[in-house]
This record gives sequence, C-alpha cells and structure tokens, in this order.
Amino acid sequence: MARIAEIRLTGTGQTDALVRFKPGPNVITGDSDTGKSYLLRLVDYVLGAEELKKVIDSRLRVCMGGVRQ
Repeated sequence: MARIAEIRLTGTGQTDALVRFKPGPNVITGDSDTGKSYLLRLVDYVLGAEELKKVIDSRLRVCMGGVRQ
C-alpha cells in the first residue's frame, strides 16, 4: 500500500517546510493560521483531487517522492 512519507514546501520569500508522516494515523496540530488546513488540502490534491480548494501562491512547489508539480 502506498503512503505519503513527507511533504516539502519551498518558495521564494516563504519559509521552507518539511512535514514527515509516520505509518498509521497522524495527528496534525498547531496554532491558528499555521497551515494545518492548507496541509490537508495539499494531501487531498496529491491523492487525486482535481484542484486545490483554494488558490496556492504560484511561487510554492509541492514535492512528493521526487515528483515536482
């Protein structure tokens, strides 16, 4: 069974981020306005949603398993 091991976000003028997932359920926590919902929308997109629910800054790149979009 395939799984998402990590999501890396990079962008000009943005703080780089790396989120690593462990096998099994993962809990995403954080303060308000820190990107929890954004991360869930990215996972939804990676798993086959046709588009992100909100517009993503075009300077960001989503990387997964060596594939850049």
